[in-house]
Amino acid sequence: MKKVSNWINRGNILMAKKIFIAAVLVLMLAVPGISVSGVSSELNETYCASPLKGNWSGGTCIIPVGKSGEVPAGDTLGILTNTAIIVRGTLTVNGVINLGGGNLGADEGGIIINNATIDNRTPGDNGLKNFGTFKNNGTITLIEGTKLLNYGTFINADTKPATLKVFGGFDNSMTPPYYGSFTNKVGGGLELVNSGLFFTDASTTNINHGTITIKGANASLDSRGQFTNTNRIENLGGTFTAIYLTNTSTGVLYNDIYANWTCGNSDFSTLTNEGVYTNRYILNINHKCVFTNKSGATLDNQGNTYIGETNGLAPGGTLLNEGSVTNTGKIILMGYMIDSGVRLHNENGAVISNRTGSVIELGLSSKMYNTGLIEHSGIIQPGSSGSGKLMNTRWEYPWDGDPGVINKYCDGSITLPSGYYFGPAPIDLCAGTITIIKNTESYLGDDFTFTGSGSIGTFILDGDWYTDVPSTRTFSGLILGTYTVTEAETAGFKLTAIACASTEGAGDTTAVDLDTRTATIDLDGGETVTCTFTNSIDSCTPPA
Repeated sequence: MKKVSNWINRGNILMAKKIFIAAVLVLMLAVPGISVSGVSSELNETYCASPLKGNWSGGTCIIPVGKSGEVPAGDTLGILTNTAIIVRGTLTVNGVINLGGGNLGADEGGIIINNATIDNRTPGDNGLKNFGTFKNNGTITLIEGTKLLNYGTFINADTKPATLKVFGGFDNSMTPPYYGSFTNKVGGGLELVNSGLFFTDASTTNINHGTITIKGANASLDSRGQFTNTNRIENLGGTFTAIYLTNTSTGVLYNDIYANWTCGNSDFSTLTNEGVYTNRYILNINHKCVFTNKSGATLDNQGNTYIGETNGLAPGGTLLNEGSVTNTGKIILMGYMIDSGVRLHNENGAVISNRTGSVIELGLSSKMYNTGLIEHSGIIQPGSSGSGKLMNTRWEYPWDGDPGVINKYCDGSITLPSGYYFGPAPIDLCAGTITIIKNTESYLGDDFTFTGSGSIGTFILDGDWYTDVPSTRTFSGLILGTYTVTEAETAGFKLTAIACASTEGAGDTTAVDLDTRTATIDLDGGETVTCTFTNSIDSCTPPA
């Protein structure tokens, strides 16, 4: 049970310095009962007894266990310097409370229910404190320089939409045996405005089912406890730092232009994304943070994502992708020392789309492992301090036959030094392959001349097994486009079939024409088209 002294710190609160409060007191003494500056009632012994149902002692109104007090609708209650309300029973606010130097709080077991308005203008840590249960169904405003300290249970939007506007500070705090719990329910809004700060201590729990917005370059959310988001958190230009954050499958995390988001500030921290995360400015994955983008989740990087420390002082940081990563900005693996522990893993079933103009930069001693699929139209390059390694293999057993696939499109480039790429080479989807096979009846031998367009040119095939002339020619690295291959007439043989198959399957548009003895091939990136020209013996002029 907290004592009165926990709530009142007369030596630290000198509201005489506040000119507008002094004016309120003078005017209220001169004209009692007349509303001045929005204060219709001043906390005193009479108001404490009724309607608060409390006991008055030395400027403090204590609502005892079992009692239920109220600030009625239409009332504006001013809690001025050296006065306080301590709730051990229940206080329901249906009117307005103005904290103008005094204090309001709930002891363990106490309940405060705000259905209307609470404005905190008491500077420092003593304006609002909760060791019990605080339910906000209205509006709470914390002006700059004030705080709300929660050591108990704080529920925003308990039964209807509610807003907590923080220009000062809101701390979800820990003082054993008290561990703060914050729940922002559906319909709840937590707004961090200007220099507003939401700080969550270690061992606290924080759940957002509503909306949290960080507005302003100096606004910030600094979370050291467990934090779960099921709805929406928007950083619109401030700073977000979290150690243990889970974004569920329904959750949306949005980091806007000029906003900073950091997973770190601990020896080990985690950010688990099961929903949608959009970064438009700076995302830091450092201090050995493991950012896991789960299967079905999306990480959309439009800005700069740094894995590892930007200053090189603390190694570590991992982006583990099990879902989908779309990169139209930069993903930078920082590296400053041998085996810095900076990693990017693209797991089986996962996809990284590195779009045209985007960059994946592998800094010194960093490693990127791929057993999934990388759609690569951008740039993969070394960092400024040296090059990391691209391992198109598993990280645990790199040679166990479980490689990934890298589809490299026309705009894609990989400029790592020799010896810094391991595993199967990327599939060049800026080029295609055409294979021509000669097939003759009974494998009779003769030379058959073919003419191909473009770089294919003229070549000779023989259907006989016993000749130095091959029966197959493969043309690799062809630029994309339409090619024709025509077989010339050969005495003693009749062209009876042209059959073409493509790795694109039914989507292929290759056409054949026996009359012109031609296959017309529409070659796409990464495609292989195989055409077999079959000849039978011409009975009129059999081969020699």
